[in-house]
Order: sequence, then structure tokens, then C-alpha cells
Amino acid sequence: MAMMITIGASAQQKSGERREFNAEEMATRQADEVKKACSTTDEQYAAIYKLYLEQANEMKAERESAKSSSDSKPEKRDMSAMKERREKLNSQIKAILTDEQFTAFQKIKKDKRGGGQGGPRKNQSE
Repeated sequence: MAMMITIGASAQQKSGERREFNAEEMATRQADEVKKACSTTDEQYAAIYKLYLEQANEMKAERESAKSSSDSKPEKRDMSAMKERREKLNSQIKAILTDEQFTAFQKIKKDKRGGGQGGPRKNQSE
């Protein structure tokens, strides 16, 4: 038990450090996740990696722009733009994957978001 607490504390210290944003690492991680869940071909993987890399580079440019801006709070239009970019990316990925693969892709995205539908939680004691 004490070892688990020590490991947890150590991991928190490391995760608290901010790493420099790396578009290639991010794109690789995301494309690898899709490959694992969807059993993509090498051609599909390369196309998906390219999409994720383009998105990561756009995000990096936006972050750099936001740093130089005096207003650091994201505005609603920024959130709307992010949603549009995510929907565009999903439609591009759908065009690359088979229907079966895209269903698996949607599942990993839903699982990552915690099940999708929000709302009040039921009382756990019931």
C-alpha cells in the first residue's frame, strides 16, 4: 500500500511538469491509438497520421498566437472553431476507415470522453 502511494506521488510530480508541445509525438500517439483499436493498414495509418499532424501543427500555432495575445481566456468562438475542426477531422478519418473500423474509432473516442452523455449522476448508495 505504501509503495502504491509513493509511486502515485512520484507520478504526480512528473505529470505536474509542463513538457514542450511536440506535434509529431502527439500525431504518432493518436495515430497509434487508432491503429491499435481499428487494425488499420499501413496506408490508412499514414493518412491518419498526416491528418493528426496537420491538426497538431494548427493547434500549436493557435497556442503560440494565444500566448502573445493579452486575453488568455478562450472565447466561445474559439470553442466553436475547435468543435468544427474536430468534426472535420472525424469526417476525414471516416473517409479513410471502413465502416467497421470507424465504429471502433467512435467507440474509443466515446470511451475517452467518459461515455458521452453528461447529466446528473445517480446516487451511488442506491
